[in-house]
Amino acid sequence: MPNVNLYELPELQEINRLPMHGAGVPRSESGDELKISLDGEWDFAWQKSAANLPGNWLNELAQFNWDKITVPSNWTCSGKYDLPIYTNVQMPFKNSPPCVPRENSLGIYRTRFNWQDNWQNRRVILHIGGAESYLEVYINGQFAGMGKDTRLPSEFDLTPFLKKDSANELICKVIRFSDSSYIEDQDQWWMAGIYRSVYLYTTDTAWIEDLFVNGDWQLENQTGKLKVSVKVNFDGSSFSPVGPEKPVSIDCRLLDALGKTIWQEQKEVSPFFRDQLYRTEFEAANLNVAPWSAERPVLYTLKTTLLDDSKNVIERRQHRTGF
Repeated sequence: MPNVNLYELPELQEINRLPMHGAGVPRSESGDELKISLDGEWDFAWQKSAANLPGNWLNELAQFNWDKITVPSNWTCSGKYDLPIYTNVQMPFKNSPPCVPRENSLGIYRTRFNWQDNWQNRRVILHIGGAESYLEVYINGQFAGMGKDTRLPSEFDLTPFLKKDSANELICKVIRFSDSSYIEDQDQWWMAGIYRSVYLYTTDTAWIEDLFVNGDWQLENQTGKLKVSVKVNFDGSSFSPVGPEKPVSIDCRLLDALGKTIWQEQKEVSPFFRDQLYRTEFEAANLNVAPWSAERPVLYTLKTTLLDDSKNVIERRQHRTGF
């Protein structure tokens, strides 16, 4: 790691973090999420000041005063460490961006997980739903990435760092305040910790990278209108030296509460980025659906399936939408 406080460097918001997306996680044919939860009890070491953390801290883990903490949670609510802070119009420390106070607490989280046989030739993705406010991720002693943005998830590709023959050690370093705290400041409680769920999921070497669904109600004819935008991506190193050469297809299907198909369409996505930027869009109008309202919140299920050039299923994603 460079000899600079990345948590006081507003020009840098992330390192190795995957793009934000709305694709969700892959699903089974029955609709179950295919993920491995890492929630639960983790090892935890707290320090009063991130500035006092030695540069070789990864080699000094045995010297830390380890405790246990539940993930997800805020360490500020545990009653053992520093406390929550409430502010309205003022910052909780001297307003001198991008600097943060020297007494800026830090938590080191540690857990372990084992390689799964069905991960072979697949990407293994770590999802951290939320960490306040600065996050670094290490896997088996190697730096895997960094992210800010307290209220957004961070995802990292762990594939090149994993071991198959022994447990994999995951360490997350979380610092309470960072340069992003100035942007995130509002009438709020200031907390600290990994406060949303953490899990692993895998994808094939081709996957649905992002997905946007917009259902609208056409008042003039009392029908529904649907727009779906899908972006796929490929792990270039898994294909020939020139990248993927065969197209994939996206199959979109809208189902009602009984599982009946209301609308279905399939489109091909070129393997060549310049053709269509790995994207495709669907639009459907005059759908025989019921409108969503607070009194009658009718929702429909959109199933999006990625298919290879032989129409074999690569992966499935699933979302709920109203009109």
